[in-house]
Amino acid sequence: MRFALRVALLALAFGIGTWILGWWAIPVFSAVAAVFARSVRHQGRAAALAAAVAWAALLGWSAGQGSVWAFSRLAGGAMGVSGFTLTLLTILFPAALAWAATVVTQLIARGKPVTN
Repeated sequence: MRFALRVALLALAFGIGTWILGWWAIPVFSAVAAVFARSVRHQGRAAALAAAVAWAALLGWSAGQGSVWAFSRLAGGAMGVSGFTLTLLTILFPAALAWAATVVTQLIARGKPVTN
């Protein structure tokens, strides 16, 4: 239950933050959340899932407003990937950012070295 609540709150923060600040909100908000939850297990997973959910929701909302799918096919073709692959990468990008920022911040906040 706590994990789901954490994911929901982070997703809300990521969605609003991305709307206002752009993609930079993901690593910044992940780092802030990681400092407050430095001893919480699986915080990186929660942040990654929340970022993916937030961006999927934003992408879904944008798709309802216009022709996102037509654009994804066009942009994906220019990049040599399918529109579906580009959409999937669009959702995985913030998840990777959130996970990395959370894990590195938690390690620093705990006083552990980031590298061996």
